[in-house]
Amino acid sequence: MRWPLRNQILLPVLAVSFASVVVIGGANAWLAYAAARDAVVARVQGVADVLATSGFPLTPAVLRQMSGLTGAQLVLTDARGAPRAASLADPPEQLPVDKLVDTANSITLSQTVEVAGEWRLHAAMRMPQRAGRAPGELLHVLIPLAEYRRSLWAAVAPPLIVGALSLAAVAIAVNQIAKRIARTTARLGAEVGRLAEGDHRPLALPPRDDELAELCRAINRTAERLGVYEEEIRGAERAKTLAMLGAGLAHEIRNAATGARMAIDLHAEQCPARNDDAIAVARRQLRLIESQLQRYLRLGVEEGESRRQPTRLDDLVAEALPLVTPSAEHAAACVEWTPGAPEAVVAVDREAITQVVINLLQNALEAATQAAVGSPGAAPAVVRIATDADHDRWRLCVTDNGAGPSDELAARMFEPFVTSKPEGVGLGLALSQQATRRHRGQLCWRRDADLTRFELTLPLAPTDKP
Repeated sequence: MRWPLRNQILLPVLAVSFASVVVIGGANAWLAYAAARDAVVARVQGVADVLATSGFPLTPAVLRQMSGLTGAQLVLTDARGAPRAASLADPPEQLPVDKLVDTANSITLSQTVEVAGEWRLHAAMRMPQRAGRAPGELLHVLIPLAEYRRSLWAAVAPPLIVGALSLAAVAIAVNQIAKRIARTTARLGAEVGRLAEGDHRPLALPPRDDELAELCRAINRTAERLGVYEEEIRGAERAKTLAMLGAGLAHEIRNAATGARMAIDLHAEQCPARNDDAIAVARRQLRLIESQLQRYLRLGVEEGESRRQPTRLDDLVAEALPLVTPSAEHAAACVEWTPGAPEAVVAVDREAITQVVINLLQNALEAATQAAVGSPGAAPAVVRIATDADHDRWRLCVTDNGAGPSDELAARMFEPFVTSKPEGVGLGLALSQQATRRHRGQLCWRRDADLTRFELTLPLAPTDKP
């Protein structure tokens, strides 16, 4: 059975409030009732005491004056209850004399009699013997029952009304709070359902900063993280799909490239006189195609250290430069290399690190060339390559004078399938970062003034540190 949150909040609070109002209001009403009753009795006792102790005759005129002070009717009778004087214009012929008191302080209003068709509270007191007063006289006090009840209700009603109004105010306030909480939780439920459907837009925060607002912020943080996780999952799925689909295609392309390279090698052997630089470049580019295809196939695959060999990395950079030189010459870009660690040796997978260096050089050339071509009057494209080594690390720094990546791209620079090139795939830096981490190295970048700087750092071989 569904138990709405509004009822869970409203009903217990109303039950406690109702019980409190009943107890407090009832106590106040009883105290007011007792005070009003005692006040009426005290007035009657006071008048009776004055009349009992006075020495003037109790005539109808005197009784009427005293009646006006108390609101009670006074009747003086003989010992049998027959009237002798009264404040009433038409007193009853007989009043009861069965419950008599001797003093004014003993008067109570516990007896009722019917007088002229109207019920009244009745009390009778023996009058003390005085000069000029007949023996055995009785003083009767008559108060209209309806008027007495109205006076008591007038005293009791205010506490009850205040209690009822307080209960109504509490009910309205709690109902509004419960409705607001219920509406917010219902909206949060709908938003969580939206998140479950894959819509990760943040929800609007409520105007009041309270626990519900904090819950909304927590949901927004969850939505943001879910969005990031979804992007990561999509990237992983795309990488997996690429590996599955590319395996066969890369194999065929690699076989074709290998066949073309072998044909060029055979041609160079058969026609040595025509073995010029163009054929050498074609050979290098075909080897580059083979290596790149193999590199794409290793995306997401952890490689062991069996392929690693001690390598002079400055020599590795020198071997990689000719592979990008044709692109630099075609774009009229200047490539400057300053080797600074010719003796530094690092245990690396030579093919993997070569691809990292080539990728950094190609990216720098494309960025610098794009800035030079896209901005008339801009400085020529320049790429600077420098290496150095300290006691335990070798460092390669590739700097270009391109425009640098956008802010959006900079935050996700090394993620797969993130690229600013219309024809790009977005795997170069991701593969480079993966290969660098496998070698316990570091690949990072920064924007320094108008230059973009990528740094590749690798640990030196333990036995060959300079």
